[in-house]
Amino acid sequence: NWADIASFGVGDTIEFKITVTNSGDVDFSSVEVSDDLPDFLTYNYDATDAPIVEMDHHIEWNLGGMDSGDDEVITFSATAINTGENDNFAEAWGHYSQNRNKFFPRLQKFLDERNIISQVIRLLKWTFDRFDLSKSNDIGFLSITDAVYDSDTAHVIVAACPNPDVKIVKKVWNGASWVDSASFNVGEDINFKITVTNTGNVDLDSYVYVDDDLPSFLTYNGDASPSHTASSTHHIEWHNLATLAQGNSVVITFSAHADTTGDADNIASVEAQYARTLPIYDSDIAHVMVTDGCEDEPPETVKEYGCPFYTDGIDDWITTSTLISLTATDYPISDPSGVANTYYRIFKWNGASWDVEIDWTIYTYPFTIPTQCYHKIEFYSVDNCSNQEEIKNQTVYVDDMPPCSWLKVTDDPDRYVCQVSTVTIEAQDSGNCAVGSYTIFCYVDGELYKTAHNKKISFQFNEYYGFREDGRYVLEYWAVDELGNEEVPHHVESFFLDTTPPDTDYSFIGPNRWIDYHWQIEPTTKIVLNATDSGAGVDYTLYRLGYSDEGGDWETYTGPFIPDNENIFYASVDLVNNHEGLSHLYVEIVESIVSNPPRVPEKPSGDTYGYIQTSYSYKTSTTDPNGEKIKYYFNWGDGTGEWTGFMISGTQVMRTHKWSEAGTYDVKVKAQDESGGESTWSEPHTIYIINENNQPPVKPDKPSGPSTGSPGIEYTYLVQTTDPEGDLIYYTVDWGDGASSGWLGPCKGGDTIPVKHVWNSQGTYQIKVKAKDYYGEESEWSTPLSISMPKESHFNKLFLLKLLERFPLLAKLANNIFKI
Repeated sequence: NWADIASFGVGDTIEFKITVTNSGDVDFSSVEVSDDLPDFLTYNYDATDAPIVEMDHHIEWNLGGMDSGDDEVITFSATAINTGENDNFAEAWGHYSQNRNKFFPRLQKFLDERNIISQVIRLLKWTFDRFDLSKSNDIGFLSITDAVYDSDTAHVIVAACPNPDVKIVKKVWNGASWVDSASFNVGEDINFKITVTNTGNVDLDSYVYVDDDLPSFLTYNGDASPSHTASSTHHIEWHNLATLAQGNSVVITFSAHADTTGDADNIASVEAQYARTLPIYDSDIAHVMVTDGCEDEPPETVKEYGCPFYTDGIDDWITTSTLISLTATDYPISDPSGVANTYYRIFKWNGASWDVEIDWTIYTYPFTIPTQCYHKIEFYSVDNCSNQEEIKNQTVYVDDMPPCSWLKVTDDPDRYVCQVSTVTIEAQDSGNCAVGSYTIFCYVDGELYKTAHNKKISFQFNEYYGFREDGRYVLEYWAVDELGNEEVPHHVESFFLDTTPPDTDYSFIGPNRWIDYHWQIEPTTKIVLNATDSGAGVDYTLYRLGYSDEGGDWETYTGPFIPDNENIFYASVDLVNNHEGLSHLYVEIVESIVSNPPRVPEKPSGDTYGYIQTSYSYKTSTTDPNGEKIKYYFNWGDGTGEWTGFMISGTQVMRTHKWSEAGTYDVKVKAQDESGGESTWSEPHTIYIINENNQPPVKPDKPSGPSTGSPGIEYTYLVQTTDPEGDLIYYTVDWGDGASSGWLGPCKGGDTIPVKHVWNSQGTYQIKVKAKDYYGEESEWSTPLSISMPKESHFNKLFLLKLLERFPLLAKLANNIFKI
């Protein structure tokens, strides 16, 4: 049955039901419900109505509108994970619109009685209309949003189930400690100890019986404490040990006489009962060997470390996974009694003294040290004649932490490098317990390039160091210490080797023509220098007017200029200091040129993304004002270009080209007519050339940020991913309402990027993000994040409160009319 209070056991599944009823006479525009579970219950995420918020101990629902008299039933379950007693608390809010039809007549009467000017009414009506407080143009009607609230509890009790249990431990005294096995001589008295413990969660109140069976070569001495209930030469019983409270123990000691030689187990057993339930049992043994006589030499124990292990000849280092073995040999070799047990314990240094981390333990198989830093191991062995070895000790450092490596590079604008750019990879293995010795590994494009032991790796991007071709190089590097602690994840960086200088071309603004193998320009014609670079980008362009012996100085090009000398020299330098060879332009300056050059060609059309060593085609066209034939020069952005033959004005021309290296290139075209008149350069078309094995970015993480909100408010979300080759990344976000962010970036892989958006309407939206690398390879869409935009009902009240605070007269009016 559904009840207000119920009891359960740990591990039970508990079902809950919440019934929400609109018991009033108005309809609700929305109903919100929340439920808070006690900390000993965990929600099973199985509610019949989908929540808007789900956590282990808290749930929220938005049930939408609810008409008067309607109800809604929600069921869900939780698991009892621990004992406890508390209330399960549920709350509900119903939002509705309250109509005050007589507001303005009452307001008018109030104002008339007090001779207050009617402008106040107009101010209030403007306020209601401006913020949609009135649903009618009639000033006699006002709609105000309000809410009602209710809560209820269900009381839950979770108790532990009865679980009776008992444990018996049998030990024999070897002269130094209580052990599981020991050797003696004929005629000795042997001491035994039995410990019976109630390991259940209830008292053992019916009975607790203990029996002990001695081997035939031992005789009970009749000296048990507590006293036995019944006994014989080789058998002892205790019947009077109940009640044994939970967690309590009873200890029985007695002795037996070694009559003859023998080798056997001494067996002890217990039977107990709780509240007439089924009996419970346990048993244990102590091994006894009796001989005619014993040797007096102790064993000798040797410690060995497994792998990983490192020593510098003074100190030793291991990890928490290193197995430690203890091997004991008993003496004399000719007639040993044999090793009975080997014992060890572990200390940890706290900075001032040794703390016991693992107390004395019988060695049965190789063990490990569970924590890091400075430790001491103590160990010894005992033979079957109770000869005990002196305690030995060994200190050792335990280190699970890998080294830390980092990279520095000179002259790398936007990850572009030149032949003198120097990469330095260093590492450090530090800390109180670190090995301090490490090896750095560096891979280039997936192949091992260099290693360095306890020193840095340094190289430059030139042929001497094996870098012979321009293009992208992916560096992967990490450090490993002598114990094999490896730095993960590995560092991955991409660099672009650029040894190609810029390419500078010229054009004219103003009359010009090509005649008799040189250019003619007018005194007002300006020269334009246009430098392009397929790699890092152009840093600056220099030019000089006249030969060096003519006194001209080198100047930095900042824009078109009018030459005062017919000899112009120019060259450009890129961002990684690649210098272009010096170019010479000769122009003849004449008073007038009749010929008009061709018009600027159209921007070349063709592919935007491509692969190296693959041909791509580009088209353009233009016209000549004088109707002369035209030829075109295609500049491919990689330092190469080509002229076409002359063709009729307006004819479309197409040329193909393949690029040998990955990079970003600008394709542009200029035209020249039969009279030598030359146009300016067309608008460039950018193409991104990549290697065929280029990989897209990793699928972005699910966007993180608010999952609920209100229309009209800006919210911030975080997006993040990485690129396998370390390329720069762009992001685009689909906001789920038909809008997108467009491509944002570029950004460094792994960086968390904030993005913002405003939703203008109610609803539930799916936010997802996609990434692409610098070369246009796109990832798949991320897992979407759902955001709910329920109707916001608090703005109008907030505005009214601020309005009344600013205008005390209105506050007085509201107090009389609304009774607030």
